[in-house]
Amino acid sequence: MASTPPELASFICSYFSSQPLLVVHVLVPKGFRSTHWRPVVAPMIKENFNATFRGRTSSSCSRVVIRDCQGLVFRASTRRHQYVSSPFAVETLAFLTMTIFAVTSTSLRDFSKATVRHCFWEQNLVAHLLAALGFQWEEDQFWMEEVPFQVELAVVAKVE
Repeated sequence: MASTPPELASFICSYFSSQPLLVVHVLVPKGFRSTHWRPVVAPMIKENFNATFRGRTSSSCSRVVIRDCQGLVFRASTRRHQYVSSPFAVETLAFLTMTIFAVTSTSLRDFSKATVRHCFWEQNLVAHLLAALGFQWEEDQFWMEEVPFQVELAVVAKVE
């Protein structure tokens, strides 16, 4: 199974292309590694996801963060997965978790355009920090307009 960022982006594009009336752009970064999270223009929202894979136990944890144009957290979640076969499968589960979470927890039921962009963990710091916490909890976690206190400083630092 594929495992590079371009291959994952291609898989995501294939998934979205099966959705009627949805325009999808897939972007893979080239050149320098930016360390800054960049907000989107209103009324758009930005969803970041990340995943951690534990090969010995075949388990993973997906993290999703949905932020508004000001960088404030709109929704966040961590979800545990069992019986996962590879890091690529983990990233795919994280993407599907993000898509389902966005559609069920927001007003994104009628969106017609999506841009999928690979970013490095430095640009995905809030979701990355949730990674450190995800395996500490026995159950899936969900937050509305907040994040765990261990992650708040990263949100504030990126907003200011």
